[in-house]
Amino acid sequence: MKKLYLFVIALVALLSAKAQWVDDPTTNTVLASCPQNAGEVVIIPKISSDGFYIQCLYGASNGWAPTIQLVNTEGEKQWGDAGIHITTPNLTDWSPGYAMEALVDGVASMFRTADTTHWVVKINEDGTFPWGEYGIMLFDGEGGDRSELLSTYNYNQDTGLWALGTDMHSLFLQYINADGTLRTMATISDPVQKCTKGKLVPADNGVFVVYTKRTLAERDLYNKRIYVAGYNKDGEQVVPETLLFGEVTADGSLIVNAIPDNNGGAYAYQEYDGSTYVTHFDATGSPTIADTCGVSVHSIDYNNAYTMPCASVDRNTNDIIIAYAQEDNEFQRLGRIYVNRITETGEVLLGDGILVADSIGQADYYLIGVDVDSSTGTYVVMYGTNQNTIEAAGFDSDNNLVWNTTISSTSYNKTYGKKNSGFCDGQDIVAWVNSEDGGLYGQNIGWNGTMGQNADVEEIYEDGEIVNIERIFNVNGQLMQSTNLNELNTGVYIIQGTTESGKMVNKKAIKY
Repeated sequence: MKKLYLFVIALVALLSAKAQWVDDPTTNTVLASCPQNAGEVVIIPKISSDGFYIQCLYGASNGWAPTIQLVNTEGEKQWGDAGIHITTPNLTDWSPGYAMEALVDGVASMFRTADTTHWVVKINEDGTFPWGEYGIMLFDGEGGDRSELLSTYNYNQDTGLWALGTDMHSLFLQYINADGTLRTMATISDPVQKCTKGKLVPADNGVFVVYTKRTLAERDLYNKRIYVAGYNKDGEQVVPETLLFGEVTADGSLIVNAIPDNNGGAYAYQEYDGSTYVTHFDATGSPTIADTCGVSVHSIDYNNAYTMPCASVDRNTNDIIIAYAQEDNEFQRLGRIYVNRITETGEVLLGDGILVADSIGQADYYLIGVDVDSSTGTYVVMYGTNQNTIEAAGFDSDNNLVWNTTISSTSYNKTYGKKNSGFCDGQDIVAWVNSEDGGLYGQNIGWNGTMGQNADVEEIYEDGEIVNIERIFNVNGQLMQSTNLNELNTGVYIIQGTTESGKMVNKKAIKY
């Protein structure tokens, strides 16, 4: 094991108090002002892990437009009371889908304008627009429907950005250099089937695109298959198209989700025919689960459906941790929430899952997200109810329920997205829109289930104390192959180890 003197490199320790975050679920923390009709909340941690970008959308004079707020780890607003609102482009008056992604020196927001073209805007940390407030037009004017963005700095220190769009017939992929210039666009199309609804996953020196091919079966039903293919930054296909999920017949709302694992591959999951099914592919784009139907998160039960999946990956074991709701088929009530673990070879580790919450006959549940602490393997499941509360349940690395916390007990209607911050410097962030006053509200929660100024679980260690390094993670939770910082690229890392006095340490280190 390597030894680290804490004064040798620049360490950014968590403050012992969160000045802005409150610990009162009846009030929570106001993050931005916005109209009551706002929605589509997305939270992305800063690359440097010292704050969060939070985006929501609302109808304004120029259409359904994004507002972005920068919040530091203490919950303090950095871009004024209202955040930064994108006002220049003429946008649609409905939501065709938007995206946001953090960059090394700012954040990027992607949207569709009223003339059905995709644009991306970059905002620096000081609130300026280096690419102009209108931004850069993507895909040579093609596309016009849902958007996806992916920054790969956390995977290979690349400072550019991937963008994906669709016109519901073909997919359009393009790499954006750090200076805002564009590489050659790639088009994913099929002469017979429509290629649509794609997801981006980092790959070695490129990107994987997971996407749907579909043909009309009858009325609103489609025959669908899910594929993966790999591309480099110049738009060249470098990994052949490979089938992930075999053909199913489902309505138009069926989509696939994909999240990267710790070994260069990814998990993909979709919901159909009464359950949620999971598959996996490795760093070469090859499936590691033989059954093209995937594996079900729960035994098939014709009285219930297992729906609304949210997932994260445990970087310690490379398992997918997936939460889902049980819907009663007769009354269509979402009365239970479960969580399960599945390996990259398709082994379902927790049988029919662990029951997270049970309110049969009392309230409907709505899953918000599941997040894993990369250094310890502990995880939290967040969910809302039709009584407008937000709850969280914390589990240890052995899947034992450790705590339950009410994040928000206020009764007003809340609008939130499915993407939380993930654990960042010891805290997870969830945000929502208040239907009564239109405010964007949020709350932090620590690894131990506490909120506000008590959300920290790390101690501040004095300079000069020696740490025996056991593992090093990048800020996205990937385990580094070396425990020597000198052998790693410039970037931000999480160091896990023990002090000579036997104390466990999780510290952030900046390698210059």
